[in-house]
Amino acid sequence: MSEPDPAFPRIHYAHTFQMPEGQVDPDRSKWQPLAEHLENVGGLASAFLAGTGLEDVARRAGERHDLGKYSCAFQRRLDNLAREGTEDASNEPQRVDHATAGAVQSLLDRYIASPSASLSVPSAELAAAFCIAFHHGGLQNREELRRRMQRQKEHRDEGRSTLLDDAIAGGVPERFLEASPVRLPAFLRERADSKTVMRRFEFAIRMVYSALLDADFLDTERSMRPDRHEARPNQEESMLARLRTSLDEWLDAKCSSTTDVNRVRREVLESCREAAFKDPGLFTLTVPTGGGKTLSSLAFALRHAERKRLRRVVVVIPYTSIIDQTASEYRSWLSQSGIEGASTALIEHHSGLDPGRETLESRLACENWDAPLIVTTSVQFFESLHARKSSSVRKLHRLARSVVVLDEVQTLAPDLLQPCLDVLGHLVRDYGTTCVISTATQPALLEDIVKPGGVEKIEGLQTLIGRPAEEIVPGHKSHFETLNRRVHYHWGNAAGEIPSLSWDELAERLTRLEHGQGMAIVNTRGDARALFERLRKQSPHARHLSALMCPKHRRRTLDEVRKALVEGQPCLLAATQLVEAGVNLDFPTVYRAVAGLDSIVQAGGRCNREGSRPSGDVFIFA
Repeated sequence: MSEPDPAFPRIHYAHTFQMPEGQVDPDRSKWQPLAEHLENVGGLASAFLAGTGLEDVARRAGERHDLGKYSCAFQRRLDNLAREGTEDASNEPQRVDHATAGAVQSLLDRYIASPSASLSVPSAELAAAFCIAFHHGGLQNREELRRRMQRQKEHRDEGRSTLLDDAIAGGVPERFLEASPVRLPAFLRERADSKTVMRRFEFAIRMVYSALLDADFLDTERSMRPDRHEARPNQEESMLARLRTSLDEWLDAKCSSTTDVNRVRREVLESCREAAFKDPGLFTLTVPTGGGKTLSSLAFALRHAERKRLRRVVVVIPYTSIIDQTASEYRSWLSQSGIEGASTALIEHHSGLDPGRETLESRLACENWDAPLIVTTSVQFFESLHARKSSSVRKLHRLARSVVVLDEVQTLAPDLLQPCLDVLGHLVRDYGTTCVISTATQPALLEDIVKPGGVEKIEGLQTLIGRPAEEIVPGHKSHFETLNRRVHYHWGNAAGEIPSLSWDELAERLTRLEHGQGMAIVNTRGDARALFERLRKQSPHARHLSALMCPKHRRRTLDEVRKALVEGQPCLLAATQLVEAGVNLDFPTVYRAVAGLDSIVQAGGRCNREGSRPSGDVFIFA
């Protein structure tokens, strides 16, 4: 056992104070006391998970996560930093393991009594130990935690001090060592098969880990970098209600005309408003392309969040091209809303964001999704649910008691379907989250899916949450019938044979269109490029759109195409299925390479979208 160091300071510090130049300020009055940091992090982490049943576990993890900093070795390290003025990242001997001590305090006695059970049976102590041990460097697996516990057990068996002993010798206050019992929430104590219990427990660990990380980052930033902390947007609780009121007024004006398309949009919007009063859970929103689901789904989400006291709305979109379009519509609304603070209410988080639209406030909010309205990609969203990196998982706790709108969900990769559905099921079932599956072509995600071979199956969302989904627009079939009249699908000759066209033949058909406006959607980026090369030899109005282009180039091309369509100028576009899921284009004629029926229907949504012509034409070719 380590002996107390007589030269050890009375005040123990969590960290130094960093000056704007990056140097360490030697004035200890600006350093944060360690006890204050532990209490702050415990309180914040617990508050982040209020209402989930994991509050006490999060508080325990927060109050113990830095116990190792009480050791003489760590406090001497801070003294050295103050003398040297900066930290040399290459100076490894200065680094001290300050995370394991708290994990030892939570778990070592259980581990010594039963090494196997302590790491395999769900318990509050195990959850806290995982989060504490790995709160730097990313979440690790059970084997790494076992290795750390075994090393500390061997130290104790051999009469050597453990990392916890070193911290206690340094002067850990007794209140952080008390072993008052902490229980897991009721949903983790239910009788169920072991696989189900462990899946829910492992997700609970990630939820506590996320809350701990965010609380630790925020409290450390408040102390070390107050300039950054003060720059974080501070949204009032009433913001969701003000956003909802403003959006309602904007949509009422937008849907005032009496065309068939706007009549359908109005009915969809009213259905969304009515469904918002239902209890949180799993919803489907089935709307034909052009039926206004982008804004109607937001109207549902904001009203539902306001009525059910949920915390935020997260809109998840598969492609950055759709995010650009969706965020542009949101910004158009917010710019005229007159709401104070509206500029920071919407956060876009995706790789294709125009740097010119970034601010310090938006970058800080992207770190932990602390905003009432988030628009992000499927990649960012599911990485936050699955990744081990601190920067990704830090956002996870913000999804509890929130509304998640999954737009164009049919684009989820089949080989990742089960883990994606698992985490959505956890959020809805255990954390009060409402999930909306929004698309014109609903994939088979609700029911169990038997894989080829008939042995394995993918568990559907209704199985995972234990109750059925609710359709927000019960009368959606009539809307499909109405809007499908906008388009005539040409499937080939009388014998049902789909015509085979070369790129030259297809380019010739497009350039001969009477109105000079047409789009061909093909299945690969190489095909889109090949068709474009033929098109531009025959027409100066040829354009190309695919994921081969950088985001800025795609945005510019889409803007040029939309402008030409609105002004009635010639425009011939060779594109991939990038344009199918939710991109607002309105061509009189569309050619679609043969594909699945859902893709063909989505292609039809880019044809006569506003119903301004008697009918549009979609030609299927091989």
